[in-house]
Amino acid sequence: MTGYGSTSPRTDRLTRSTRAVPLARHDVQHRMLSSILRLLETTITVLILIIISDAILPLFLHSGPNDLVTTPPTPLERAAYWMGYLFTVAQVLIRPMAILRAARRNPWVIGVVVLAALSITWSVDPDTSLRRAFALAMWTLFGLYLAARYNTRELLRLLGIALGLLAIMSLASAILVPDYGREVEAFTSGAWRGVFTTKNTLGEMMLLGAVVFGLFATRRGPARVPAMFGVLAAIVLIFFAKATAALLIVFVLAITIPVVLTFRRNNAAAALVLVLLLGVSAGASVAIAERDTVLSVLGKDATLTGRTVLWALVVDRIEDRPILGYGYSAFWGANGVQSTALRTAIGWDTPHSHNGLLDVWLEVGLFGVLMLLTAYIVALKRAWKALRSSIELDGVWAMTFLVMLFLGNTTESSINQSFLIWAVFVAVACMKWTPLPVPSRAPGYDASTRRGRRR
Repeated sequence: MTGYGSTSPRTDRLTRSTRAVPLARHDVQHRMLSSILRLLETTITVLILIIISDAILPLFLHSGPNDLVTTPPTPLERAAYWMGYLFTVAQVLIRPMAILRAARRNPWVIGVVVLAALSITWSVDPDTSLRRAFALAMWTLFGLYLAARYNTRELLRLLGIALGLLAIMSLASAILVPDYGREVEAFTSGAWRGVFTTKNTLGEMMLLGAVVFGLFATRRGPARVPAMFGVLAAIVLIFFAKATAALLIVFVLAITIPVVLTFRRNNAAAALVLVLLLGVSAGASVAIAERDTVLSVLGKDATLTGRTVLWALVVDRIEDRPILGYGYSAFWGANGVQSTALRTAIGWDTPHSHNGLLDVWLEVGLFGVLMLLTAYIVALKRAWKALRSSIELDGVWAMTFLVMLFLGNTTESSINQSFLIWAVFVAVACMKWTPLPVPSRAPGYDASTRRGRRR
């Protein structure tokens, strides 16, 4: 018998179960809402990655690669970009401190953006510089969002989805709709370009795709088999795009990374191996891209229509404005006197210098080059530290991407022409790495006994 004011155990259980029902329902609804929001965020992020890769829309809305820079975006492109801008701003407002912490890990990246914005004041084409500098600032914030929001595995998964979709669409367009999926210019006729405006852009994106898919292919899990197909698709697209330098970089990376991993505990040996491989591969990339010039030097009958002629003329233009440059994205404008004369001299309508460092020097001068190199070196040091002290995927991804970026910009200009490459660089340069777990130490452990005395 229970006393006054007390309840039986059965009554207590009934009361608790009654209260638990709405609580359980609330938890289920909360988890469902969180899952929906996360899926929506992931979908928008992947869509933005596709948009800033210069795929699909530019192919149908612009006449050529040079048109992407020299003409303002179409209303449809503006709508797509502004969706990305608004999403980025919203994410910055949601997690401002995380974004700030990411920026502090490599503040030189912000310095590049600030200099690009300041270059409007001395630009030979202020309107283009203003438009492109604003876009650069927004996609830099997007890169910081990627660094603050996702870990390495999550970022690679997002890139894998975006690049996988682009690979599938590029294969389909090149095979089923060759009028759009293949080059039509006489010089590059027949080369695959997929859903991009040029074969070179396809090569750059699939080079990044080969890196992302390759990393997943080396690890156990459900994504391994699709990643293997992704690597194969990327290599096929690079091959039919006739992007020989990009294909060479894929194989160089396949050799470089295992070697560096082997020697990663020995700083001197690993650094020497890395420098040698980078030097040889960069030279090979230039030689392949400039096979006409190489043949000419060897006494063969070949015309000097390669990048070396372009580079020599670009250096001449740099000497006219070496410190500040011509303004961000301003030199290659359609109405630019200097660029028009340069294109006439080389005999083809190039959209850039086909060298990332030269383009940066053209646009924002020596100050911009030094700032970008500093940002790259800081990122490289962080990547090396991650390779030695973080989980394997962190270090391997960061080092692989930075090596790819270096090699790719010897014969192309992706660092300042592709907002996708730039956003990924910002993410790699500012991402927080996951440290290796510290082994537990037994009571009485003496660190001094861990290593033997040197004799």
